[in-house]
Amino acid sequence: KNMNLNHIAKKPFIDAFYQRPVMAHLLRTALWDCGAVFNGTPVKYPQLYAANLLSKNLTLFRFSGSRGVIRFDTELQRARNNQYNIAVQIIKDVKENGNHITELLSYSDLIQLAGYTAVEYCGGPSMIFRMGREDVETEGEASEALAIKEHDHENSALVSKFNQLNLAPMEFVALMGSYTLGFASDDNKTRKGRWTMNPYMFDNSYFKEVLLAHNSKYLKTEGDLNLLNDPETREWVEKYAEDQNLFFENYARAHVKVSEHGQLDNLMSEFDEENIVDGGYQEFRGLHWSAEEERAQLLKKIE
Repeated sequence: KNMNLNHIAKKPFIDAFYQRPVMAHLLRTALWDCGAVFNGTPVKYPQLYAANLLSKNLTLFRFSGSRGVIRFDTELQRARNNQYNIAVQIIKDVKENGNHITELLSYSDLIQLAGYTAVEYCGGPSMIFRMGREDVETEGEASEALAIKEHDHENSALVSKFNQLNLAPMEFVALMGSYTLGFASDDNKTRKGRWTMNPYMFDNSYFKEVLLAHNSKYLKTEGDLNLLNDPETREWVEKYAEDQNLFFENYARAHVKVSEHGQLDNLMSEFDEENIVDGGYQEFRGLHWSAEEERAQLLKKIE
């Protein structure tokens, strides 16, 4: 192996981040698309739908995972936040003008790759990106995704999508940690418009601020504060506030899990299976994967 496809594919997004700090826009868009839920008889992708019983309302839905739904007007209107529109325009530009790797990727691949890149660029954990996702192709297909009707606070819609994914408490809380990045709206860059002091650094400060509850200087929504009301979720808030490495590890596992959901049969990776740890948290001999580590591995093989 003489090149790293992950890094080549990520480069156009890194270039976009140099021009404008839209990391959180792309991360939220990736997580939103992961939560696409279809209810009804599947037509084009019957093999990708699995019945899953939602514990809260006992309704049987079919989950499709990331399908590139967010790039269509119907879903963008449901999102009701211009940050998603900005992210979709960047993704479309990368598809058209990126490089020889990104032009081959599906929109759902690019959406998820953008989320991975945003986390890494801001100092968060590295995650192995596997490609091969299949998209919905038309506005009509995209409109069949269930609408999220809860928009009563700044992150209520995305929190509702997390709830639909039937995650374990440690996974749900870890994904909520994504709000360490960014602002609720591009129109409000004040303290009450962001969740943490530094909205461009991916770290565990979100959880420290959640534990302060109403004493925090920064934005706290009903969705954030609800993490403290359930003993199971509160336990993980406390653990992640105390141990950033634990947060990074569990975040990477949860993010990869929802990113690949519904597409597992389609995905492929340039990395050997033995080098993929816990569904994508990448390590070489106990260290986070990096280009330097890969070069060292290759040199070792040559020797």
